[in-house]
Amino acid sequence: RELPWHLVDVFQVDERIAVEGLERGRELYPVIAEDRPHLDPARAAQDAAAATARLMARTPAPSAIVLECTNLSPYIERIRVESGVPVFDLVQAVHWTLDAL
Repeated sequence: RELPWHLVDVFQVDERIAVEGLERGRELYPVIAEDRPHLDPARAAQDAAAATARLMARTPAPSAIVLECTNLSPYIERIRVESGVPVFDLVQAVHWTLDAL
């Protein structure tokens, strides 16, 4: 999968990084992209689980998953269960950076 346009300059080309999107989802992506006022959390969790399954099929032994979108933070535990690896969001990454200063 190609990197989304907003991540190309950040990651360049690094084969250690696998990216999976939510564009195929029926709830989370459309709600965010179309700025819809209501989200069905159960359906959004299913979208996150499906994206995790696609990622794991392509990358069977990742060390961890980092969520680029903070809209996915509520689904960290579901993604962790589906993947079996540690899952982190950008808020945690900011804290790591600040703690390292």
